Amino acid sequence: MAKEKLCFLGLGVMGYPMAGHLQKAGYEIGTGGFASDACSKAAKALIAAGFASVDYVECRDAVTLETVEKMGDRPIRIFGAAHIGRARLIDNHPIN
Repeated sequence: MAKEKLCFLGLGVMGYPMAGHLQKAGYEIGTGGFASDACSKAAKALIAAGFASVDYVECRDAVTLETVEKMGDRPIRIFGAAHIGRARLIDNHPIN
């Protein structure tokens, strides 16, 4: 059974390794779409990839930090926090 395609934003220090783990787990990583769907799928996929828990994955306007519903229409930042082992990883990354 094919796994869902995930939209994963924020390929910085935390995001790049997370995306790599998700790809190894069989997920296709893409960009664009609705932020809430992408964030929800990313959080579930992180758990499936071995993260103990995900505190949040959010897309926000890069200037106002308001919640973004649709990706691609303005610069945004992705914010995320997840636990793996005894570490809590927290990161944010600009997406243009």
